[in-house]
Amino acid sequence: MLGAGLMGHAIAYLFARAGHEVRVHDPSPAAIAALPDRLAQIARLLGDGPAVAARVRAADSLEAAVAGAGCVIEAAPEDAGLKRELFARIEAAAPAGAILASNTSAIPIATIAGR
Repeated sequence: MLGAGLMGHAIAYLFARAGHEVRVHDPSPAAIAALPDRLAQIARLLGDGPAVAARVRAADSLEAAVAGAGCVIEAAPEDAGLKRELFARIEAAAPAGAILASNTSAIPIATIAGR
């Protein structure tokens, strides 16, 4: 998971709730620092124990977050240039065959792909 903000932490939690180990990277130290509390809040809302949130771990870098991943989701701010840059880095670091997805809500995927 790339992005630990409003959407990213919630997506990470849902994958963890489905039983997956999740690594999250965000360039903002504040977003990473807030991650445990945000995950705990969702756990309380859903009545989950601490085991779900324990499946989500912070990664020190984008490369560490995507290493060995079967699925990579970016939840970066809605900036086409930023998302294009992220996907270039993701494609270089993620395993061949990994599913790459975007949480964009307004930018067409073709724009992110540079087409």
